[in-house]
Amino acid sequence: MELRRRGFETFGVEPDEKAAEYARSQHGLQVWTGMIDDVPADSGPFDLITLWHVLEHVHDLKGNLRRLRELLKDGGRLALAVPNPLSWDAKVYGAKWVAWDTPRHLYHFEPPVMNRLLEQAGFAARRGGAVAFDAFYHCLLSESGNPLGFVRASWCGLRSFLDGALGGEGSSELYFAQKR
Repeated sequence: MELRRRGFETFGVEPDEKAAEYARSQHGLQVWTGMIDDVPADSGPFDLITLWHVLEHVHDLKGNLRRLRELLKDGGRLALAVPNPLSWDAKVYGAKWVAWDTPRHLYHFEPPVMNRLLEQAGFAARRGGAVAFDAFYHCLLSESGNPLGFVRASWCGLRSFLDGALGGEGSSELYFAQKR
């Protein structure tokens, strides 16, 4: 909605019909119901496509990246965020790290793997750094059921946030890719 507020023409795709209808009716957004493959071919080309915590859920990873590339104009950009299994909070929580989120998360991307995947799909890619507050969110949810979990989650979230903010491994990582 922020890009639309700034004068950009915006579109979305959402697999859940109720969520898509809510976005259309409550926010006036143009949203297709379905998956990336359901975006009409004649709707693009797009300047920018964003995927915030989407790629780890798609079944045909390489096919979806090819499709995203097709939907972008020459030189168009892709911005995406995914959880980072190398993060400090992932190591602290181990199997209890909420961002494993199996079976909904089909993939977990280490930064070098994500960059290589984007390059193989025809993008010039770079890691953009940590997503600012995901560490707090992941830590708080990883403490679910612990009566004093808020205290530990606050400490772990701060530690992981600082690690990502200072150039280390963020709880979630942002990537930018440009269509070659």
